Amino acid sequence: MKKSLIAAAVAGLFVAPAAMADVTISGALNVGIAFIDSDDSTGAVTPDGVSRTSLATNYSNMNVSSVDDIGNGNKIIANIQFDLGALNNTNSFGNRNSYLGIEGGWGSFKMGTNENVYERWAYESDPLDGAMGIGGNIQMLGNTGLNGAGWFDVGNGQNADNASFWRRTHHTIWYNSPVIAKAFTFEIDRTLSAFDDGTTNPVVTSLGAQFKPEGGKFFANIGYETHEEADSIEFGLHDATGISVGGGIALGPFLVTARYEMLEWDVDGFGAVERTHIWAGVKWTLASGYFGAEIGMADKLDTPLGNVPDSEAMMIGLGYFHNLSKQSQLYVVGTQISNGDAAGYGIDAGTGSTGNFGSDHMAVTVGMKHTF
Repeated sequence: MKKSLIAAAVAGLFVAPAAMADVTISGALNVGIAFIDSDDSTGAVTPDGVSRTSLATNYSNMNVSSVDDIGNGNKIIANIQFDLGALNNTNSFGNRNSYLGIEGGWGSFKMGTNENVYERWAYESDPLDGAMGIGGNIQMLGNTGLNGAGWFDVGNGQNADNASFWRRTHHTIWYNSPVIAKAFTFEIDRTLSAFDDGTTNPVVTSLGAQFKPEGGKFFANIGYETHEEADSIEFGLHDATGISVGGGIALGPFLVTARYEMLEWDVDGFGAVERTHIWAGVKWTLASGYFGAEIGMADKLDTPLGNVPDSEAMMIGLGYFHNLSKQSQLYVVGTQISNGDAAGYGIDAGTGSTGNFGSDHMAVTVGMKHTF
């Protein structure tokens, strides 16, 4: 009798209760051995360029999702997304894109932490696994080019540690449209005034629209984002605006993409500082996997005092992803960032690049990806 009770109890551990039947666990593990070599910064008195290896966990994450049908074509939707960066350090699981919302034929409304639409359109133009890390276009797009590897440190998403347009915001509400006429979608993201301290009220608004016909061979999208009353180590108090336009077209086994971006930071007591980026990429799909290649260029920083000499930069990314199964891949990706003496674009994968202004960076990563 005791044995059968124990057996029943053990079996019960592996049977999901009826109330949990709608919960889904999914995610991706993407881990690579990364080698990053950085030159010394321009005019560095003490050498600050370092060559080192580390593990890059990229976008590794786990999702716990739930859907509840409440009738009349509407559903309650929930997702908790955990950052699995703990794979290469002692940090506990962090929050990524998590929300609670409602969806129906009219679209969806969500509340939580959001990877805003402006950033996600950059992924649409990236042929290296959606800007996964080393080689990805968000090492340049959306960034000032003044903060080295620190471009990724976006603080609370509103009153950020830097002036990047690469950010995941908290205290956010957003609306996603349904697919209109089998081709058109749009999204509206807005943060609340959670970080209003009585002096500044940092708020982010991100808008995006995309034309992507079902079964079509091309897409085009536009993103527009504003940062009100922001603060950063590069500019101090400022307002900022970003406009990004891009698209792609399939030509047989090739997908060719391009993107143009214009960023402006209106700095208190100084005026407008502007930066433009141009990006192009190609993805070649094979039976065994795919090759990806891309190139990005940053124009000189424009200020009220004129263009900053030697503030331009260029980045090149190359990679191959080999299919092991429907869920697993091997990959090798390399990148080169060439900074002018007054440019400081960097790599934030693994332990990141070192140096800043004038540092050139070369990086290679070999790794594995598994989705579940």
